[in-house]
Amino acid sequence: SPEVCGRDIDVAAIAGHFGGGGHRRAAGARLAGTLEEARRRVTEKIIAAMGGE
Repeated sequence: SPEVCGRDIDVAAIAGHFGGGGHRRAAGARLAGTLEEARRRVTEKIIAAMGGE
């Protein structure tokens, strides 16, 4: 499964925040805006999924 810093991350839950979906280990979503904005927003959700670390 997708890991960040050795932690299992549910990418379907993260994609769901952006109107996307999929499976725990493989998911996707379309985000409006620039690549930099999308990267920032997704990174924020990953950090939140890791417990805010």
